[in-house]
Amino acid sequence: MLLGACLIAAAVCLTGLLHELATYRSARQSYAALRQTISIPMPDDSPPLQEQTVDLDWVAAAKETLPGMTAWLRCEGTQLDYPVMQAVDNKFYLSHLADGSPNKLGALFLDCAAESDWSSPVSVIYGHDMRDGQLFGSLSGYKEQSYYDAHPSISLYTPQKAYQIELLAAYLVDGTSGSYPIGFADEAGMADYLNEVRAQSFFETQARAVWGDRLVILSTCTYEFENARLALVGRLRAAPAQ
Repeated sequence: MLLGACLIAAAVCLTGLLHELATYRSARQSYAALRQTISIPMPDDSPPLQEQTVDLDWVAAAKETLPGMTAWLRCEGTQLDYPVMQAVDNKFYLSHLADGSPNKLGALFLDCAAESDWSSPVSVIYGHDMRDGQLFGSLSGYKEQSYYDAHPSISLYTPQKAYQIELLAAYLVDGTSGSYPIGFADEAGMADYLNEVRAQSFFETQARAVWGDRLVILSTCTYEFENARLALVGRLRAAPAQ
C-alpha cells in the first residue's frame, strides 16, 4: 500500500511537471512567433542612449496581429523582448498571453489607467517574473551593479515614436500596501520621490530626471519578503520616428 501511494504521488508530481513545462513551452513559442511577425528593426551599432530614428513599418503588422498592443519593449543582450499590452483592467493579461490565449505566464501590460500613447507622467508596466527568464524574469539582474552597467537603458517602441528608457533606480515595494505614483503635483514632489527611490536602489547611476520628464516603472514579483515587488524606474528619452 505504501509503495502504491508513493507511485501515485510520483505520477501526480510528474503530471504537474509536464503540464508546467508545456505551459512554459507554449508561451515561448507564442512570443517567438510574434517576434517573427512583428519585426522591429534597430541599428545594432547605435549607442544605447543615443536618440535615433527607427523604421516603424512594423506598426501595420502589430495592429493586425495584436490590437491591444501599445508598444514593444526590448533590452538588447537579454531575454526582454516582448509586446506591451493594455486591457480595460489589470487582470486579463495576468493569465493570458499577448495573443489572448489562456496561459499563466501572461503578458507584459501597461496599467489600464495610463494613457495608451505613453503621454502619462508615470506609466507602469506589469509582468510576471518567470523562472526561465521569460517576460520580466531578467529584471532581477538589476539587483547587481554590474548588470545595470551592462544594460543602463531599455528600448520602447510605440506606433508613434521610439524611446529609450534611461534607468534611474531599482527598489523593492510591498505589494500589499505600496503603490506607484501616477503623477506629481509639483517639481518638489517628483524630486522627493526620485530621491527616495535612489536611496533604496540596488544600483547607482549618474542618470537623473528633471521636471517634465515622463517616467516609466517596470514592476514584477520578487521574493525578499511576502508580496514583495521589484520596481525598475526610468525616464523616457524620445527619438523622432522616420
